[in-house]
Amino acid sequence: MLVRHTSTATPLRPSLPASTSTTANAPSPLEFDVLCVGFGPAGLAIGAAMADRGVITAQGMSQTIDDSISSSGSNNRLDVHFVERQQSFQWHGGMLIDNTRMQIPFVKDLSSLRDPSSSFTFLRYLKEKDRLVAFLNLGCWNPYRVEFNDYLRWAAEKLAANCSYGERVESVEPVLSRPGVAVNKVRIVSVDDRTGERIVRVSKTVVVAIGGQPSYPDFYHRYVSGRDHGETTERAIHTAHYKWKTPTMLPDAAAPYHLVVVGGGQSAAEVFVDLGRRYPNATVTLVFRSSALRPSDASPFVNEIFNPEARDEFYNRSHEQRRASIRADLATNYSVVNEKLIEDIYAMMYRQGLPGAEKNPQHVLLPHHEIRAMRDADGGIALDLADTFVDSSATVTHTYDAVFFGSGYARSAHLDMLRPLAPYLKRDSVTDNLVVGRDYRVATTEGFTAGVYVQGCCEETHGLSDTLLSVLGVRGGEILYSIQNHLTTVDTVSASTKRSALKIDHRDIGFASPPPSPTSNPFHLVHTAAASNASSYSSFASDRNIGTEPSDVHSDTRDASSSSSSSNDNEEDDDDVDRNSNPPSDNPVPVNRTPNSFPLHPLPPSKPLPGTILFSKYIPAFHETFTLRVASFSDVPRLTRWHNQPRVAEFWNELGDESHHHAYLTTLLCTPHSIPCIGEFDGTAFSYFEIYWAAWDNIGRYYSALPDDRGFHLLVGEETYRGPHRVEAWMEAVLEFMWTDCEKTERIVLEPRSDNAKMVGYLGNHGFKFSGELALKHKKAAFMVLERKDVAGLTRKPQLVLSAK
Repeated sequence: MLVRHTSTATPLRPSLPASTSTTANAPSPLEFDVLCVGFGPAGLAIGAAMADRGVITAQGMSQTIDDSISSSGSNNRLDVHFVERQQSFQWHGGMLIDNTRMQIPFVKDLSSLRDPSSSFTFLRYLKEKDRLVAFLNLGCWNPYRVEFNDYLRWAAEKLAANCSYGERVESVEPVLSRPGVAVNKVRIVSVDDRTGERIVRVSKTVVVAIGGQPSYPDFYHRYVSGRDHGETTERAIHTAHYKWKTPTMLPDAAAPYHLVVVGGGQSAAEVFVDLGRRYPNATVTLVFRSSALRPSDASPFVNEIFNPEARDEFYNRSHEQRRASIRADLATNYSVVNEKLIEDIYAMMYRQGLPGAEKNPQHVLLPHHEIRAMRDADGGIALDLADTFVDSSATVTHTYDAVFFGSGYARSAHLDMLRPLAPYLKRDSVTDNLVVGRDYRVATTEGFTAGVYVQGCCEETHGLSDTLLSVLGVRGGEILYSIQNHLTTVDTVSASTKRSALKIDHRDIGFASPPPSPTSNPFHLVHTAAASNASSYSSFASDRNIGTEPSDVHSDTRDASSSSSSSNDNEEDDDDVDRNSNPPSDNPVPVNRTPNSFPLHPLPPSKPLPGTILFSKYIPAFHETFTLRVASFSDVPRLTRWHNQPRVAEFWNELGDESHHHAYLTTLLCTPHSIPCIGEFDGTAFSYFEIYWAAWDNIGRYYSALPDDRGFHLLVGEETYRGPHRVEAWMEAVLEFMWTDCEKTERIVLEPRSDNAKMVGYLGNHGFKFSGELALKHKKAAFMVLERKDVAGLTRKPQLVLSAK
């Protein structure tokens, strides 16, 4: 689904519509058998294996089917898609330094070790580029890095029809259906970086192969956090961005810059040398902790740890044995430098001592040094350096024009992406890491059957080769084989037929697994088809072993949610707020002293997907845009923090950790009549709403509810967004959404606590009328009603531009 909507980052211009809203009319998401997040070498190797085996079709390849991997010899094609954040394919583009070579032989490409006859080998690439013989004449196993990048791009172009570039995946979420039914699909939510559009896809299998993210030392994080608004600086960059950012950061090639590179590994050493070439008048310093630049161990016997079969032995070891093995072999990959490059650096430093060289810039190596602090200085960056060999307590300050960090990569971003799936993913009792099988599939709970695979973050279980290119080809084939075996229990989506839309049967949904919050509403129910026909509520309830009276736990908590929020929204005194604790005495809608059984009503409309933008409205008073979107599992940490604030917990009674709120949100997302929402101002989340169809809510039992009556519960989680001026803004916007979203809605009903004078006053100012007092189990509530006929200027719902992708 691709929903084009007003950006929350930029206010609407006066010439544009004042607001936009949508709920269930957006196109349904496309559905796949396999969706791979990341189209770098790891994802590309899987795609190459799929194309070689006829699972997908590559450009220029015939659509042959490899029956050897299909037990029946039948068509084993899968509907596969890749999503890549970069705008086009590029492998380590920031480090494509001139004349640098690969550190592995060319046969460790995407497919040669899996199948030398593959259409994706490096030799096939050379043949198509008419450089095969010339390359052989070089007599070298190691291609130039820029050439290997071009080879990978060549392979990616063959699979371009299966890839969407320029999309940032925000989360991978479970597709929830109903109790007792396993989660067999996941929802992948991404954002187009160019347009801001949200794209939602559904898949039976997800492969997360996003590679590493630049890692920075602690002193850099302290430096950034101490700057205004936590801003970074263009004077300090990671080597991952070296070629992209350096020309802008240091525009004068002839300037006598003072530059420093931090790190003792391959990337830091390459940048150290290249800076001297790019800026011949600059002085370049290399700071590292070790006593010397140390060579990487590429000897034949040691190199066997990168053999594909070595992963089997490593995986079957104990935790302690694995850690010991990694420590013993660190010199193959971490904080080491290619021996040839070390020799070049040594020769460069030697030449500085030759006669006449004293007039040239003197490059500096600072072994045994650590950086203790970093701060802005006049015209540069000041670093406090400590010589750990002499006196680690003393520091010397040097100022540089630019700092380059060769500090490696972190490999934990997949955990953030998969966080909405956390309750379903098993954790190792010793390491607390995800339990990953030998086939790279994450172990899941019994109620979760969708396939989740991870790449490039399994070094602790699969060995040092996991983050490298050495096993790419073989691993891609292994993962494909595992995916196909796992999908044998699921009907695949045929690539030759139209993709079916995701459809959830809202007629038989109760609570989803994992179980709901202990305080969630057991009366958030939906009629079955039989109940809709004519059966009584008592029959409907008894079929599910549900009593006809509200649960003590539920009713006390959920009914409190409405008043909770708003009594805490405003603590200051406001002259323009009706302080009269005795609400108006008119009684437009009679109320029941005791709750009735649920009346029979048509089913509520289908719910929008998590993350869907429901409404957007520019607020002139703040020069900000208010946005209402459906909550998603990526909001769980935020909701946990909000609900654990004492002022919120007093009313909502939802104290608990993230697992508690994951279960709570799961229940709401599976409840057809209630939409959990997040309110934002200019993209900053500040509030939580539960917008419900009143006829299906507990409140519907206390008055003669019409089928399209609506209401909401809310809380304001961010302190800076409390106060009457903010309430005025979001209240008008939320009410406008509820009126325009459903033109059949004639009433909006709320039930704040009757002694909540502030909220009753706010509602009175917005036209709500007091219709009686409700004796709920946990409170006395003022039943407040706003009728459409009393609201001036309502217009028809504006339409969004929708398109499928």
